[in-house]
Amino acid sequence: MFFYKNFESNTPIVNQQSGMDKNPPGAEIYFLQQHGLCKKFLRAYVRKKDAEDLHQLRVAIKRVKAILAMLHELQAGFDFENNFKPYKNIFRQAGHIREELLHNNRIFSDARNRRVKTNHSRLLIKLNKELALSVSKELESIRDVLPTIQLSIHQLERGKIFPYCQKMFKQLEKKWKKADNKAGLHKFRKQLKQFLYCAHLLTEEERKELLSDKKHKHLDYLQDTIGQWHDNVLLLKKIKKDDLKVDKQFLETLKDETKNLMKAVRKSGDKL
Repeated sequence: MFFYKNFESNTPIVNQQSGMDKNPPGAEIYFLQQHGLCKKFLRAYVRKKDAEDLHQLRVAIKRVKAILAMLHELQAGFDFENNFKPYKNIFRQAGHIREELLHNNRIFSDARNRRVKTNHSRLLIKLNKELALSVSKELESIRDVLPTIQLSIHQLERGKIFPYCQKMFKQLEKKWKKADNKAGLHKFRKQLKQFLYCAHLLTEEERKELLSDKKHKHLDYLQDTIGQWHDNVLLLKKIKKDDLKVDKQFLETLKDETKNLMKAVRKSGDKL
């Protein structure tokens, strides 16, 4: 198992990507871990411009969002929109940068697209500058909402988490049947990730009662495949919108790959 060291304390932070813990952290500890990682990777990306730091920043914010969405459901009066807003602002900016990096890396990694002309460099510089300029303001906004979030999590009854996850799990099949278009699939993936992130808070016994390791891997595969498909869809949209003259064979390969990913998504989703 891998560990990150919390830059604000000596508490080791478990890298949640390595799997679920036998003895999971409480909701408050889990939130503070992800909150700390959000700040750590935000500062790291602004300093080094490393794509992996950007990815880890977005993952941490998604986990923060999962906790806050859970509080919205379980704690009367908890204002999700207001408390998530500063994290959301950072996530949106980081998303624009990620999309630009991902799409251009995909295009220019293929030698057949050497003649493609874009404003990639200028746009990326602009996006990175905007993020860097907003860091202090957004971190201050996060500090402002932190006490309210911590108080709400501290008051959350531990016994409410399993029924909450159980309800989400039971709704997955119904929500999948409604995911009949691009927007629906993207929304379903968000709901699926909400469940998977909150499942980290369940004990080993609770998880075994709710879903098997095989089922968990299946759900993780499904959300990951939807993510790959969605990235391809956005890339195809970018090529068409910006009228990028990519290699014809590259474009056909990308379209075929996208169709195959959709088939994999449908096949996997129908097994829920």
